[in-house]
Amino acid sequence: MSEEEKKDIEIIDLDVIKPKPRQVKIQGKTIDISLIPFDVTLEIAEHFDTFVKLGKAFGEKGADKLKSGNIDIDGGSIKDALQLLHKCTIQILTNADPEITEEWVRKNISSEQMLVLIKKMLEPLIKQWGTQKKTSGA
Repeated sequence: MSEEEKKDIEIIDLDVIKPKPRQVKIQGKTIDISLIPFDVTLEIAEHFDTFVKLGKAFGEKGADKLKSGNIDIDGGSIKDALQLLHKCTIQILTNADPEITEEWVRKNISSEQMLVLIKKMLEPLIKQWGTQKKTSGA
């Protein structure tokens, strides 16, 4: 390739586009939850409205009433929505640290910790998507 041809090449440095560093500490282990892999983002996007409704249900009804699992969220049970969120959470944590497995999470994270963790992991997406809806008029 000639020098002239090299000058015409546009190099887009995607390394400069990085999420704000975010870490959680669980069982003395510091885990970077900054990166939400694209496949997980797609799954979250597909069920985003369900997750928002789930969050509202937690706020309105309280965790004790939700434990019954009898609340309908988008045609599914609260258990279905929580299982999907749990799956996404495991994928994010495993991506951050391959030593973290579903079994590790089950043994080391309480349900209260999991709910806080899910909320913290979804915050950047909710903020970004909420901003996009406002600017797009949706």
